[in-house]
Amino acid sequence: MLFLDTSAQGERIFGEKRRELDALVRRQSARTSTYVWEEFRCTFLRDAVLFHQLLVDANWSVPDALRRSERYQPQQPRRQKRVRQVYYNLLDDGELEDIRDRLELLIEGVLESRFWAGVAAADTARETGCVHGGSPPRREGDTYRFGPSCRADKPPPCAIEHFWRSHADELAAVAEGAEHLPDDLQEAPRTAAAIRSGAAKPHGNNCHKHLSDCVIATEASPDDGILTTNVRHFRPICELIGRTLYDSGS
Repeated sequence: MLFLDTSAQGERIFGEKRRELDALVRRQSARTSTYVWEEFRCTFLRDAVLFHQLLVDANWSVPDALRRSERYQPQQPRRQKRVRQVYYNLLDDGELEDIRDRLELLIEGVLESRFWAGVAAADTARETGCVHGGSPPRREGDTYRFGPSCRADKPPPCAIEHFWRSHADELAAVAEGAEHLPDDLQEAPRTAAAIRSGAAKPHGNNCHKHLSDCVIATEASPDDGILTTNVRHFRPICELIGRTLYDSGS
């Protein structure tokens, strides 16, 4: 069975290969996790809300909103890319004049429907009990209020501590696998080691930044083929913890 990570879901809905990936998912048995859904909400859904805010601020001038997005947190190019992906996807679905209605429908439920389309709900991995995204976007005047709710100093009622106790072997493999991971993943073994020793909690950035790919890979069954566009990260993680990447040639 395919196990879809956040990048695969984003590509399936917003990317250049969306038709190809959507066809693959609909052709094969596929599943994902509540953790992936919450991560998706805190990236693509959050940035759809950001785009809506930028459009409101720009009096619904798309060029002005896109220019504003380039100035918004310039150190986060991936957020800027997601804003553009949301916009291009809206263009694919209709006329520019209808963008406000379609964007608001996307925020208020269409994006969730697209995420779960073709995915086996009964096989969803729920072990982390993740509630990172918190409440759904709430309309406030002309805009929406929405933001992640998982912080290390105020963790939500999730099951991530139990998850890592249940997957102590995988956590240990990550903690001891620094030499097998690329430079930009070196925070993962340090964080895993700190969680193992009790020096750190597995919430906040430790969960959704430093160990996010490790959580997703661990959630997958050894029999799953993990479908991701981030092979550079997932391949060494999978080799460490005994999981399998999806191979389109198999």
